[in-house]
Amino acid sequence: MSFLEQQFKLFKNLFEKKNSNSLNETDDYYDNLMKEITFNLSNLLDEKKYTLLNVVTSIKDDITSVDDESRQCSLEYLSIILSNIKKDTLLNNECNVIFDFFLSKILNSSIDFYCFKQILNSFKSILTFEFLQKSFPGVQHLLQFIQDEYNPNEFVASVRYSIFEILNLIRVKEFVQDESLYINAFLNVANGEKDPRNLMESFTLNKIITSTFNKDITYSHSQKLFDVLFCYFPITFKPPKNDPYKISSDDLKDALRAAISNSDYFSIDVFPNLIDKLTATSIIVKNETLKTLNECLIKYQKKSIVKYWQPVWDALKNEVLRGSIDEVDEEYKVNNYKEALNVIKTLFHRLADYETENFSFDTDLLNFSFEDIKHNFENNKNIKQSADIFSTISTISIDMNEKVLKLVLPVFFEPINNNSELDMESIKLILMNISLFLKEVAAFKAEMNPNSSIVHYKDELLVFLTKNLSSISDNEIHIKTLSIFQLTYLIKIPGYLKRDEIFMVSEILLNIFNSSIGANKNIFLSCLECIKSIVAANYTDVIKDVILSSLLQNLKTAESNQIFDKNLKTIANIVFSCSSLTSYVVSELVDYIQPSSVVDLESCFLVLSTVYTIIDSRLKSVIQKDSFNAVVKIDNSADLREIRNELITPETVDALYQIIFMYDQIFDHDGILEVISLVFFNYVLVLTPDERVLFCSKYIKPIMEQVFTNPNRLSILFVKVYAALDIENDVLPAELVYKNSLNVVFKINDQVSPITSMNYYMITALAVNKDKSLISSIDNLTEIYENSNHNVGLMFWLAKGLCLSSHKESKNIVKFLLDLLNDSVLGEQIAESLQILMVNIPIFRKITFLESKNLNINNLNQQKVFHLIVPTLINKYKETDDESLKSKCLTALSHVLKSTPINIKNNFTQDLFPLLVSALDASASDVVAASLQTICDTFVSQPEILLSHVDTLIMKTLSLSKILKNGPKVRALSLQTLLLFVNVVPINVLQPYKNMIIKGLIPVLDDPNRNVRKLAVDTRQAYFDLGMAIA
Repeated sequence: MSFLEQQFKLFKNLFEKKNSNSLNETDDYYDNLMKEITFNLSNLLDEKKYTLLNVVTSIKDDITSVDDESRQCSLEYLSIILSNIKKDTLLNNECNVIFDFFLSKILNSSIDFYCFKQILNSFKSILTFEFLQKSFPGVQHLLQFIQDEYNPNEFVASVRYSIFEILNLIRVKEFVQDESLYINAFLNVANGEKDPRNLMESFTLNKIITSTFNKDITYSHSQKLFDVLFCYFPITFKPPKNDPYKISSDDLKDALRAAISNSDYFSIDVFPNLIDKLTATSIIVKNETLKTLNECLIKYQKKSIVKYWQPVWDALKNEVLRGSIDEVDEEYKVNNYKEALNVIKTLFHRLADYETENFSFDTDLLNFSFEDIKHNFENNKNIKQSADIFSTISTISIDMNEKVLKLVLPVFFEPINNNSELDMESIKLILMNISLFLKEVAAFKAEMNPNSSIVHYKDELLVFLTKNLSSISDNEIHIKTLSIFQLTYLIKIPGYLKRDEIFMVSEILLNIFNSSIGANKNIFLSCLECIKSIVAANYTDVIKDVILSSLLQNLKTAESNQIFDKNLKTIANIVFSCSSLTSYVVSELVDYIQPSSVVDLESCFLVLSTVYTIIDSRLKSVIQKDSFNAVVKIDNSADLREIRNELITPETVDALYQIIFMYDQIFDHDGILEVISLVFFNYVLVLTPDERVLFCSKYIKPIMEQVFTNPNRLSILFVKVYAALDIENDVLPAELVYKNSLNVVFKINDQVSPITSMNYYMITALAVNKDKSLISSIDNLTEIYENSNHNVGLMFWLAKGLCLSSHKESKNIVKFLLDLLNDSVLGEQIAESLQILMVNIPIFRKITFLESKNLNINNLNQQKVFHLIVPTLINKYKETDDESLKSKCLTALSHVLKSTPINIKNNFTQDLFPLLVSALDASASDVVAASLQTICDTFVSQPEILLSHVDTLIMKTLSLSKILKNGPKVRALSLQTLLLFVNVVPINVLQPYKNMIIKGLIPVLDDPNRNVRKLAVDTRQAYFDLGMAIA
C-alpha cells in the first residue's frame, strides 16, 4: 500500500468513526484529526513531492464506488486538500482536469446532497487558483448547469449559499464570458430564495449586475431582475435568537432598497409599484415605501424621474395632506409625514435644474404643484400640511426659496390687503404659515437680492407684525408670541432690516417688557430671543440705547418693589441671553448705587446680587466643570484679559470698592458686603499673576491692618480675595495670613458677630489648605483648640481646609471632633457643625487658570470624609444607650446627609435607613426635614429599601404633615414622601392604607401655607386614583 493510500485509509477510518461516533467524541475531535492528515498532504503537494493526479489515483476506487459513504469520504478528502494547497500549486491544465472531473460528477449523474456540497467547495477552491485561465470553458459549463439543471428548492440554505459564493467568485475572478448566461444563472439561483443570508447575497449581486454589466444585456433582463427583487418588497424579518449571522431586519431592508434603486431600467416598474404600495394601511409598509422611493429619486437619472413626476407628486401630496407631523408611531418610532415631506424635497431637488423640450421645472412641476394645493390656502383647508410641503421645498436652495416665496407670499397677504379687519383665527393662521417660510429664509443666512419677494413684501410684513403687537388685545398671547418670532426671523436675515427698523422693533420689545403681558413666560422668552438676534446682527448699541437704558432708568423711578424686581430680572435675563452685554450692564448697575440722601439697602442688595449672578453665570460658561471644582482651559494672558473685560471693568471694580465705605449702613449690611466680596472673588480669579499683585496693593493691603488687628467686618472681603489668589503668591503668603488670622481668632468673643467670626475661621482654613506644611501634626491642632478656648467652629473650619487637600492629619482632626460628640457641653454644637466638612462653598473650590491653582483640592475629598464620619456615627448610635448621644448622632447624620451627594451616600442607605426613620421623632425641625429629604432621595435611587418600612413611614409622615409647629418645610416634605409612595411602592402593598391616608389628609387641606395645601390636594388625588383603571 502506497503512502497516499495509507493517508486516505487513515482519513476514511476517522470519517467512518465520526459518522458512527463509536467513541462518543465530538465532531471537532475527528475534524481536527482529519484536517491534520489533509494539511500534511497539502504541504507535500505544494512541495511537488506528489501531484494532484497521484492523490486522485489513490482514491479512485472510492470516488467511483457505489457506496455513498465511500464517495462522500473521498470527495470531502479531495475538497479539503484543494482548500489547503497554495494558490499557485496547480497549473492551468491540472485545474482544468480537476474542474472538469467535478463538473462531470454533477452533469452526468444524480448526486446526493453531501457529495454535491463537497463538489461546490472544490469549485470554490479551484476558482481561486492563479493559473486557471479566464477563458476556461468549464466555468461556462458550470453556469449552464446552474441555469438549466440546478434546482434551488432541492437543497438546504447552506448549499444554496455556496452557489451564491461561486457566482461571486466567477464574477470577481473575471471568468464571465457570457453575461447573459451569468444573469440567467443568477436568476435561477435567486428565484424563491428565503434564507436571510442568501437574500443578502442575492440583493447585493443583483445590484452589482445592474451596476457593472453591459447596459444592453442588463436592459434585456431588467424585467426579470426587477421581478426577482420586488417580489420581496417590503421585506419583513425577525432574527432568531442567537443568530450566528447577525443579520437584522434593517440589513435586509437596506440591501433590498439599494438594489431596487440602483438601476434606471427598473423605473418603469418601480414608480407604479411604489405608488401603489403607498395606499397600504400598514405604517411600516408605507414607511419602507417612502424610503425606497426617496432612494430611487436620488439615484435614478433625471430623464427617468421626469416621466413619472406627476403621479409621484400626487401620491406624496395626498400622503402629506392626509397626515400630521405629530403622527409618530410609538411602536416602530417612524413618522411617515416627515418621510413624505423629505421625498417631496428630493423630487423637487433632483428636477430643479432639469429642462427639456417637454419639461420645464418652473412651469410643469413647481407652478403646477402650487396651483394644485393653492385652494387649500384660500379655503383654509389642510393649511398646515400645504405650508409644510412648500416650506420644505424652499429649503433646497436660496434660489428655490425665492421661487417658492414668489408663489406663496401673494396668497398669504391677499386676505391682509383685502380686509381692514381680520378675525383672530385668520391672523393666527397667516402667522403660522408665514413662520414656516421666514424660518427657512433666515436659516440660509444670506443677504437678499433687492428684487426678491421677501424684500418686496418687507413693508407689509413689518406693518402686519407690528400691528399685531401694538393693536391686538393682550389676551392674544399666541398671536403676539408668533409675531415676535417672525420679527426675530426677519432680523436674522443679514442686512434685511435697516437700523431705523431695528430701532422700531427694539421700542416694541421695550413696550412689551413694560406692559403686563411681558410677564407671560412665552412672550418674555420670545422677546429675549429677539434681543439676542439683534445683538448678533451687530446692533448692540440699539439694545443699550433703547431697551437697557430705559430699564435701568426704571430702576430709579420704580414706584413699587414689584416694578423694581421686574425690571431688574428683565435686565438680568437679557444679559444671560446676550453675554456680550455683561460688562456694560454690570457697570450700569453698579452706577445705580450712587451717593444720595437716602440709602435703600434692600434695592442695593438686589442690584448687587444681580451683578454677582450675572458675572458668576458668565464665568461658569467659560469653564469646564469637574464635579464642584473647575478647570478653565485658558493658555495665555490675552485670553484671560478678554474674559475679564467681558465680565467687569477695572472702573466698575473701583466703584464697588468705594460702595463698601460709602455709608455705614452698607458696610454693616451682611448681604451687600457678601455679594460685593463674591464679585471680587470672581474678578481676582481672572487676573493674571502680575495683575493680582497690583490689585492687592491697591485694595487689600490698605485694609490688612484693620483685618488683622481686631475682628473686623472687612474680613468678609479679605477671605474672598485670598481664596482666589494662587497657592504660591508673594502678596499674601499663607504663613503670614495664618499667623495673623489666628491671633485675631483668639480675640473673638461674644460681642463679635457670627458672620465675622466665621470669615476669620475660613481665612485660617484657606491658609492651611494652600500651605500643607503649616500643620505638621495633630498636636498643632489640639494646641490651637486649647488656646482658642475650645473654639469648635474654628476647629471644624481648620478640618475642612485639611480635608479638602486630603492632608495627612485630616483623619486625626475628624476623629478628634467626632470624639467630642460625647461632651455634654459641646456635643450639640459638634453635631450641628459636621455639615461644614461636607457642604460645598463657592470660595472653597479649585479653579485653574494659566496652569496655576488657588487651592489644593482632592477630587475624592467628600467621599473620604463621608466614609470616615458616617460609619463612626452609625457605630456610636448602635453602641450607646445614652439617649442624648443617640439624638446627637441622628442630628449629625441628618446634617451630613443633607450636604452629601446621592451618589456618595447610596451605599450606606441600608444601614442608615433605620436611623433616618428614628430621626423623624427628633424635636428639631431641621433634623426632621433633613431625614425626610434623605428618605425622598432614597425613593429615587434605592426604592427597594423602603418596602420594609412602609407602615412606619406612612404613619409618621401622615402625622408630621398635620403638626404646624414643624414648619411648612417638614409638612411639605411629609406630603412629598407620601406622594412618592404612589409611584414606588407596589399597589397591593399600598392599597390597605388608601382610605386612611385620604381621610387623614383632610385637615391639611386647610394648612396656612399655600404650597402645603396644594401638595395635600395632589397627594389625596393620587391616592384616590390608586388602583383605578386608566381609560
